[in-house]
Amino acid sequence: MQNIINKNYKPIVINNTFNLKYMTNLPPYRIAHVIIEFIDSVLKKCGIQHNETIDEFIYILIVIGIAYGIGWSISKIAVLITNKMRWFKRVSLSSAVQAEKTLLKVSKIIPPLIFLSLIQFAFNSESIVLSAIIKIAAIYLIITIVSAINDFLGFLWRRYDEIGNTQNHPLKGLPQIAKGAVWLIGIIIMVSVIVNKSPLALFTGLGAFAAVVMLVFKDSILGLVAGIQLSQNDMLRVGDWIIVPGTPANGIVADVSLTVVKVRNWDNTLAMLPPYTLVSASFQNWRTMYESGHRQINRSYNISSTSIHSPSDALLESLKNIPLLRDYINKKQAQSKAGIIENTRNTQGIVNGTIDTNLGIFRAYLTLYLQHHPFIAQDAFLLVNELAPTAQGIPIRIYCYTTFTDWVSHESVQSEIFEHIALMAPVFELEIFQFPNHIYY
Repeated sequence: MQNIINKNYKPIVINNTFNLKYMTNLPPYRIAHVIIEFIDSVLKKCGIQHNETIDEFIYILIVIGIAYGIGWSISKIAVLITNKMRWFKRVSLSSAVQAEKTLLKVSKIIPPLIFLSLIQFAFNSESIVLSAIIKIAAIYLIITIVSAINDFLGFLWRRYDEIGNTQNHPLKGLPQIAKGAVWLIGIIIMVSVIVNKSPLALFTGLGAFAAVVMLVFKDSILGLVAGIQLSQNDMLRVGDWIIVPGTPANGIVADVSLTVVKVRNWDNTLAMLPPYTLVSASFQNWRTMYESGHRQINRSYNISSTSIHSPSDALLESLKNIPLLRDYINKKQAQSKAGIIENTRNTQGIVNGTIDTNLGIFRAYLTLYLQHHPFIAQDAFLLVNELAPTAQGIPIRIYCYTTFTDWVSHESVQSEIFEHIALMAPVFELEIFQFPNHIYY
């Protein structure tokens, strides 16, 4: 290793005007000089004869140890800084840094830099071994830099997703594309290091492989375009309940990435869909229902047509005992005596119903019942009407909205309403249609 001490040393720098005096004043040269003197003194004390191969091997081990030691110390400092962020009330920032291990992975750039700055002094500048070691170290350095950049991008995305992405737009594909682009650039630079060519020459040759890249990354490209469309048109957000016809997806969107949309179904199964499936086909999003605060009831009961008749005076008098119907029947009877014919535009109309048939009175009662129900939205559309007669009778449809959006509460209110209908129908001398029991035997 005398090449370091004598004036004939030629460093690995392709520059004929290189100033050797300037280089000897650099810290890496001084450190290398100290290491060389240390190795020589130790070998002399051990009585080992000077051997250039042994000197180079020991020097490499010491440089690796120094690089690893400094890298380990810096990583511990990075972890300490991350943990200390909690003292400055930066809990969310600290959790994001810890989750992505940003500082820890950035600190891994230091060891290969130290190794590259010191390893060149172990060999002659024309050494093939030195050239191979520098290439390996350079490739490792490029990998660590690319990983650090991608981790920093992940940190930025995590912070934006927690703070800026208040509407949970599916933008996860954008950082994934950015990370892929960084890796592509890193691979090109690594190849240029291996073949000793300029990265620009490799970049210019990418056009010939564009078709291959498009084919290989077809799903990723389609996923990126679909993610942008879903986000731009606000079609989908993380946390939305969606139903995709023709697929098993019927649940809450758990994640939207570059290549897959994860939907946690109502039975806790996980459905996986390509993002472009949601763009190329239709799907149902329940988000607006939750945002409105109302959930729709649209069901019907079949009334047996043979039970429909004109109400008798006795029936009308008995129905006046129902508090909701007393004023209604009295006003309808007064309108009938006065010759007032009610229609949809008549401001004197009371509710949707009539006293000409028991079914008409029942419709009026159900309308009043829903108008006074504490869990039925009165500012939303409310209707009780008859549908087209069928072989199973005349369907009476209940169309209204509950004030609950969660499934359990909504179904509870809906069940209570239709149980009440089944209970009150006989009071109006109406029969709920059902097939005779003998059909099932």
